[in-house]
Amino acid sequence: TLPWRPLGALQSMGGRPELARARALLAKVSPGGPAGEERLLLEVELALASGDSTRLSALLAKSAKVLGGRGAWLKVRAAVAGGSKTRKAAKRALDSLLKSEPRHLWGRLLAARWALAERRGELEAKPLFEELLREAKTREELSPWARAWALWGLARIAARGRDHRSAASLARRAIALVPRFAEAQAALGAALLARGRRKEAAAALTVATKLDPKDADSLYALGRALRRGAGARRAYAAFLRLERRTLRARRVRRRLRRMR
Repeated sequence: TLPWRPLGALQSMGGRPELARARALLAKVSPGGPAGEERLLLEVELALASGDSTRLSALLAKSAKVLGGRGAWLKVRAAVAGGSKTRKAAKRALDSLLKSEPRHLWGRLLAARWALAERRGELEAKPLFEELLREAKTREELSPWARAWALWGLARIAARGRDHRSAASLARRAIALVPRFAEAQAALGAALLARGRRKEAAAALTVATKLDPKDADSLYALGRALRRGAGARRAYAAFLRLERRTLRARRVRRRLRRMR
């Protein structure tokens, strides 16, 4: 099988170097046998990451024949990639997947992430993330990405409870597993900023915005961490290209005027 598991990873890795690495690995795997199934999964992830909808449709049709019921996760991933327009379809696909495979690793992680996105969703999400971390001690196949996502989720929950020290510690553990994890770098930066450690926060948020240049929250936080100077202006300018008509955007415009 592949030395680098594709499931769920490419969506968060970001950037062309990872895509190039994935394609290089893909070229080494033969289409047949168990490794061929892993190859198919990676091809789907590449199509999702690159936005190739035509290729994705063809691969999903192929996965239904090759993987059978195990292709259910790919349907979930494809629906998730459609954003808000296919959110209901993604939810139905995920419910169907977890009904047939209650222990599906990535399905459970996605369910926990969606629960966390809801108002007061941490009550439902926290035990799911904690369960996945406990499994990591006995399941070798639980990839670093899965453990990193679980730690990220617990960091977010700690931050909501204003326990920023724990949030920073959990985010660091996630980064130790997957250094190029944009969401974990952002969580670390936000926790450090909340504790007044602006220089360290700016370092983490700079990494987060390089990994994910379209994360408006991280750009806004980076501007706050830097406070003034060319770096803060660049962060705020990038933020305004993504978010223009919100209360935060009005605040940023006022700050930029004061910097002149």
